[in-house]
Amino acid sequence: GAAAANPAVDAQDLGAALVDNGIQGDRGFSRLAIANDQLPLPPPDGDQQIHEFGPGEEWLSDGLALHHARGCALYARAVNKKRDPRDFEEADKSFGRALVCHPQFASAYAMRAASRNAAGRYDEAAADALDSIRVQPQGLDTDNACTILRSAADRIADPAGFRRLLLEQRPAFEKGKRVHILKSVEAILASRLGDHEAAFRRAIEAVALKPRDESSCKILIAATRNYATVNEAAALAAVDGCATEVGRFIILGVAQNHYEKKDYAG
Repeated sequence: GAAAANPAVDAQDLGAALVDNGIQGDRGFSRLAIANDQLPLPPPDGDQQIHEFGPGEEWLSDGLALHHARGCALYARAVNKKRDPRDFEEADKSFGRALVCHPQFASAYAMRAASRNAAGRYDEAAADALDSIRVQPQGLDTDNACTILRSAADRIADPAGFRRLLLEQRPAFEKGKRVHILKSVEAILASRLGDHEAAFRRAIEAVALKPRDESSCKILIAATRNYATVNEAAALAAVDGCATEVGRFIILGVAQNHYEKKDYAG
């Protein structure tokens, strides 16, 4: 909504280096930067055609593997080269064909989510990421899907509707021991809807569940900044109720910085 502070979580690629860009100065959520070279797939070799396989790789002609491999190669080419929208579109189609072959193929959901997110199709990317987590609550594909989920959630057109879908999949997050991801996405969606208190509370819960998750900490920093703007006393008072030292440190630091800037400006 327009009342939200426009938090920005951006994932162009997949991986775990999530803290290089710092905290944005406009009270938005900080961008999650992930390095290109941490994609869980090999980039294509130069101008090699997608249908050309090396010795011993004829097995790729088998439906599911062929479509998935082609989608991965197209996606890698789009990310690593010209970011041609046609490559993203063709990758999307290939992952879709793989899912026709195997509707429970978590990797295809995760990779299609990455492709759609990079192409700016955030609602579809978030839905695919959620499907990947539903199908496979644990594993590398799940980590990638969680990264894309937090990125796309910040830009989807219907945050209220997606929140309902998200909460329906709570059992999958619980099974995969990723409830902190669920809470941090809830925080992002609440901020999108202008409910800064709910965003703040969910961000605290995310950090309490996994204090050293850097993305959750960054989301809490932004949520604290937003909440302090609308309710300074409540934000500062929450220090005593926060379950972790990391969370208390974040809240206190952001709130005090907010007070200092306000006093200086006055």
